[in-house]
Parts: sequence; C-alpha cells; structure tokens
Amino acid sequence: MDYKLRKILLPINIKLSLIVLLVTGVALGIYVYLAIQMFKTDKIAYVFESVEDQSNQVSLNLENYLKNIMLTHDLLPEVTNVSTLQSKVFNAHPEIQGFYEYVNGNLQKKISRTNKVNEDFITSIQSKISANDFYFDTDKALIVHRKTKGGQITYLVLDSTHLMNLIPESKLYEYHLKIGSHFLTQENKLFKNEDLSSFYFQTRVIGKFIVNITPLLDKKLIFMTSIPEKIALNAATQLKERSYYFGGLVAGSIILVIILISGLFTRPIKKLYNASLALANKEFSHRVQLKERDEIGVLGDSFNFMASEIENYLEEMKEKSRLENELKTAHLVQRSFFPTQNIQSHTLELDAYYQSATECGGDWWGYLRFEQSEVIIIVDVTGHGTAAALLTAVIHNSLTAIKKLSETDHRYKTHPELIMSFLNESFCGVNINLNATAFVAIIDKDSIHYANASHNPPYLISFNPHNEYAKRDFFPLMDVQDERLGESFKTHYQVGKHKFKQGDQLILYTDGILEAKNNLGKAYGSRNFIRDLIPSLSENKNTVQQAVEKFYSFLGGTLPDDDITLLKIRKRILKLYLHNIKDSIEVNQKIERMGLEITEDIREANIVLYSDTFKNMFLELGEVKHINHFIGIKDFLKNENILSHQEIESLAHFKLKFTDDSVTQVTHKINSMLNDAMDADTFVDFKRFLQLICIELVQNALIFGKSQQETKEIELDFIKGKDNYSVTVRDGYGELDQEKLLSSIGRALLEKNYENKKTGAGLGLSMVLSASDEIVIKRKEGEFTEIRSIINKYKRLKEYKSKKTSLHYVEY
Repeated sequence: MDYKLRKILLPINIKLSLIVLLVTGVALGIYVYLAIQMFKTDKIAYVFESVEDQSNQVSLNLENYLKNIMLTHDLLPEVTNVSTLQSKVFNAHPEIQGFYEYVNGNLQKKISRTNKVNEDFITSIQSKISANDFYFDTDKALIVHRKTKGGQITYLVLDSTHLMNLIPESKLYEYHLKIGSHFLTQENKLFKNEDLSSFYFQTRVIGKFIVNITPLLDKKLIFMTSIPEKIALNAATQLKERSYYFGGLVAGSIILVIILISGLFTRPIKKLYNASLALANKEFSHRVQLKERDEIGVLGDSFNFMASEIENYLEEMKEKSRLENELKTAHLVQRSFFPTQNIQSHTLELDAYYQSATECGGDWWGYLRFEQSEVIIIVDVTGHGTAAALLTAVIHNSLTAIKKLSETDHRYKTHPELIMSFLNESFCGVNINLNATAFVAIIDKDSIHYANASHNPPYLISFNPHNEYAKRDFFPLMDVQDERLGESFKTHYQVGKHKFKQGDQLILYTDGILEAKNNLGKAYGSRNFIRDLIPSLSENKNTVQQAVEKFYSFLGGTLPDDDITLLKIRKRILKLYLHNIKDSIEVNQKIERMGLEITEDIREANIVLYSDTFKNMFLELGEVKHINHFIGIKDFLKNENILSHQEIESLAHFKLKFTDDSVTQVTHKINSMLNDAMDADTFVDFKRFLQLICIELVQNALIFGKSQQETKEIELDFIKGKDNYSVTVRDGYGELDQEKLLSSIGRALLEKNYENKKTGAGLGLSMVLSASDEIVIKRKEGEFTEIRSIINKYKRLKEYKSKKTSLHYVEY
C-alpha cells in the first residue's frame, strides 16, 4: 500500500524558536510584571506619604489662620466700643468685611466694609449656618463665622480671597477646601455629594486620583489634597513601556541567535528525515552519516541499525517466501499423489479423509484397480514435513511402477507381499534415515489378502443386514505384523487372508488419529475412535465425514500435531434385476459365481440383465435413476466378468481435438480419420455407424460447452483393434451425472426428438447407444466426462442388428 508523507507546515527550527521565545517571553513578562508591581507599590507608598505631608502642611496653615480668625471673632464684641481698638483689629485683618451682633434677636452692632455685607445678607444666611460654624456664600465669595454665647449671636464676615491665598498653587497637586456643603476652591466632582466628615487624615486611591482628606476645626471644614494617579505613577508607566521595548529587543535577539544556532541541532535531524524518505522509497541500503556525540548521533546509529535489520529481514522474507512457495508447490504436488477422496468401483465404495499437520505430510494412501482385484495401500512415514513428503513421492512413484509391472507380472494383482517388498526396496534405496509403516490390501471377489509393515491393524466389520453395529463388530487384522519399510532390504513380508463379502467394511487409519490430544492433554484413543465410527457404518452412510467432525470436536480447537488419514472401504452389495429372463442353469451359475443378489425391485438394482432390445427393456423399466450396468444376456454369458470393461489391443491409434469447430469441420475431420483407420472387411454401412458415433459424441460435448459459455478442449481417441473399434470422447466439464444420463436416454427413446438442443444430451446419445456393442461412461464431477463406445467388426448387417448393447456408468 502506498503511503503519502505529510507536508512540513512548521519546521523544527521555527518550533524551537517559538518555544524559546514563548518561555523567555513568559519569564520576562512575569519578571516585568512583578518588578512593576513592586515599584508601583513602593511608588504609591511614597506618593501617599508626599500627599499626606503636603496636605498636612497646607491644612496646618489653614487651621492656624482660621483659629486666629475665631480668636479675633471672640475679641470683636469687646473692642467695638473702643474705636481705636476696632480700627487696629480691622487693619490687622483686611479680609474682615463685616461684623454683626444680635442680642435676643435684635441687632445691636454692625460694621460693614462693603455693600455686599448688610443686614439683609445676614438675615438670609441665619437659617443656613449653625452655631459656632462656618458658612460659605458662593455667590459673594464670602465666609461667615457664627458664634453664639447665651442670647448673644455674632456674625464675622470674611473675604475668601485671603483664605484662598493660603492654599499654594501646584502643577502636581490639587487642593480643595469644603465649608459646609460648598467647596471654597474649584468643585471636586469625586465628593460632590459625599459626607466627608467621616474621613480623617486618610490617603487612598479614589477613581483615578490619590486623595488625602483632612478635617479642620472639629470637622467644620474639610481640606482635600489630590493628585492624578497617572501623574503620580508616571515613572512606573515609563518603566513598563521601556520594559516592553526591552522585551522586544530581547525576543528579537533570541530569535536571531536561535536562527543562527538552530542549524547545529536541525541539520542532523534533516539528515535523518531525508534518510527516512530514502527508506520509504525502498532504498534500504541508504545510511545516514552523523558526527554528533549526543542523543541525535545515537539516534542516527539506531536508524542505520534499523535499516540494516530491515535489509536482513527482507532477505529473510524473500527466502521465506521462496521456501513457502516451494512448500505450497510441494503441497500441491503431494496432493496430486492422492486419489480422489471418494471412489466407487463395480465392487467397492471408498471414502477417504486426509489432513497433514504441516504443508507437507508423511501420510499417503493409494488405489489401483485391476480387472479381478483392487489394491489399497496406506503408508505412514516417520514424522512429517518435507523429508517425509519426499518419501511419499517415492512411494507414489513405486505405485506407478507396480501398475506397469502388473502388465507383465500378474502376481502384483493378487499378492500383497510382493507389493510390500517392492515398496520396501524403494524405501531402502533412498539414503534417508527414516522409516514408514504400511498396510497393503488386495480385495478380490470375496476375500481380502493383506501384508502389514508394523502399521496400525485395520478393522474389518462384517455386514449386518439390520445396520446395527457395536464395538464387538470391529475385528482387527492382526495375524501378520512385519518390519517397517526401510529397515532392511532382506525383510520378508507375510500374507494374511480373510473373507470380505458384499456389505463388509474395512477401516484403515494412521496413528495420528489415536495419538491426537485435546486441549486438556487427553489422547483420542481407540475407544473414542470406534465409538465415533459406528454411526458411519450404516449402509446409507458410506462416509467418514461424521466421524471426522466428532474427532475434531473432541480436540476442542487444538490442532493435531501429526498427519491424519482415514479410509473406509465397503464391499458393494450388487443386486441384479432380471428383465424377461427365464430360469436358466447357465445364468444362475454365473450369478452365483459372481456373488450377485437377485432383486425383484428395480429401485434396488445395480445391474439389469435383459434379453430383449435395449429400447424395449429400458422403456418397460419406467423411471430408473441409479442403475450402473445394463447388460445383454449374450455378453453376460460370454464374458467371464462382465462388470470389467473390455480391454482392446491397439493396432492403430488416432487422436483428434476440437474446441469451437462447426458441424462441417467436425464431420470433415472425422471422415478423414476413418478413411485412414478402417479396414475394408466389414459390411457397407459399417463406416456410417462409426461416423455417426464419433460425430454425435463430439457434437454433444461441443453443444454443452456453448450452453455454458465456456470453451474447453474436446478429445477424441479412436483405436482400431483386432476384432473391434473403440471411440472415446472426453470433455472437461463433468456435468453428465447418472440421473441426467438415464433421463435423457429414456426421453430420446420415447420421443425421438431433441427436447433441449442446448444441453447436448438426448437423442444423439440414444443413437450412439443403439449403434454400439458397449458403452462405458466415466465421470468426475466438475472435471471430466468420458464416453467410450466399442463396436465389434461385423461382416454382415444381420449380425450387427442382433447384438445386445451393454451400458456401464462409473462415478469417480
């Protein structure tokens, strides 16, 4: 899978610069903040002290002046009667604008220096001023002091200008004097409606001002000194601003330094980054060169080590992949050594299960079919794996050699000890320190001959017509037991023999089944093995699948550590149905000799023996589905074992192949072949019958292939023998099952038309049937269908018409 690398949005040197800048900025900011706060605190304390000093100095002057005025006020009633003294007082205090004295509400004395001060003025303020208190008239800028003593009330009127002159001018400070509810100086909006009498010599920050409030003359007057906080803390503000400039300068310096020196840190990281890109592009030989003696240098060494390990790992993976592919190939090759898992011959039904513990196993079994006997071999090589699998190949090749030897030495068809000796010699000829156990069984008409090379004794189960089996029915074949294969060239193998009749069964297996352990460590054993096999012994259940499922259920998910092989062989019960055949000593003897069972129910029959024409016989039987052999009585009596197919000694052999040929092309090819192959010693129409058989068989296969929209090669083998001809057509579909075959023949014989032209089966096959002496149909589902037609060399048409056709169907 392709992996897309993300783009670099923020290089590491920028990140480093930002991080250092952030840390420095935070530290510097905290420092500046704390420094300014400390400076501001100290400055505020200083300012507070200055304000208080300034306020105290001015307020002291004001209070002394006012006390002097109050003292003068106390003297005036006494000196007003003496003109000289009065003049001195008024001259000493030019700010005095008037003096009024009332006794019991009546005006007794009045002195006025200005028109602004008169009796009406005094009368208007009487209700506004308390006893012994001051009043400020904002309109006339006059200060009035009232003094009450018994029935005597005096009013001293002052010009406020002199009092104002006592308050100094300042660019920093603001001064305010409040008399009653009025400010003598410019009105202070901060305390316009405030009762300031509760404040006493306090300095505080109010709003944007630092303010000191001092009550005078028992809070009759309030004096305030204030300074704007901004002006008071101007030094702190300047320090803050300069700190910002300084911080910016420091930050810029840091960025510049980081940019200059970050290359020392980022350069090796960039090398590692480029090296990782090379690694991502599968350049596993790329190495990074770093001289640093720090963690980055160690990281570079780790990277180089990782790249080296990846190179080594890839080489190992290549080798592992090569070995795995070879093992898979070996597995497929070894699988080809085995026959199909289900075999049905004329006399036997065989069902097999095989599973290797690894890709290649050491178990193997083989099967050979001869005219009068069938050979079953099972081998278990010591251990499993590649070496064991190679020895199974040796055994398989030995089986092929035995089949070839049997053509000249017929003893290999009947003597299991010869086969075992041959296998032993083949095994000993391989210079591998491995052995194998083996069992060879040859099954003929009604018996089994066997040889055993230290293999697990097979079980023979006699037929029970009631399908009721128990453990006691399992009879182990233990009478012969010899050395394993590969131990010695000189090993002599004995022969055992036992009856093996129709319905009898034989169980062959390897020790991997018995020795397999479940997740609790308990071995499967023979007791469980026999118990699980019993249900599969029924006549209707010729399969080992159920026993295999119970075996794996016992293991509980644990996989066997050895190869597993299980074979179940049943001697078929061949039932013969006689169609319109009267009792005949010759026929009865032949039936008895072949071990056949006569049945009157066509549904139970495997073989139909007839004397009429094939057509009449077939149509009279009605719907048949599972009959393997239709045999004419003449062939039945003439041939010793009619269930074995005829073998033709070839005088000439011709091969044709077809894929998508037209009818014209097919006909042309076949006619050319027949012109070269046929003798001239038959009747005139004989060639036409052979031509009909060849064309119909090929066309049926081609038509079926077109219906499946699949083109596979069709093969035609034509053999000329001494007394007959053989036509064999083989396709690669394997779809002509027994039920379909019999149904198509019946329809064609009855209707004589192509009901379904697309399927390629029907009238053509029935024509081939009527033209042949023997037809053998062999089929393996999904792999092939092979139809062989044999026609004898008839010299006269009359002999040809009197023949009886035999039909055999074999399912692999």
